[in-house]
Amino acid sequence: MTPECDKLISFYNERMVLERFIEWLESENMGIGEYIPDFVFGRFATISISTEELLRKYVGIDSRKLEEERRAILEEQRKLNQKDFSSAT
Repeated sequence: MTPECDKLISFYNERMVLERFIEWLESENMGIGEYIPDFVFGRFATISISTEELLRKYVGIDSRKLEEERRAILEEQRKLNQKDFSSAT
């Protein structure tokens, strides 16, 4: 099972729309910020995470788990490839 990969796949269309919007913001010299409480007034600052990480956070995808799933998929594919290669020779 690959729940994080599945979330990423099911989020694809929405992600494309959000990425285009973020690119548009950047082309207009705007961006996404976060409010940082200060002593009196507070301030806004540009977010310190990548667009990729922001979108994963929005969907609830754990980047560490996603990477583990990807590595497991690759390992399984390597095993299958080795098995196919061994049976072919």
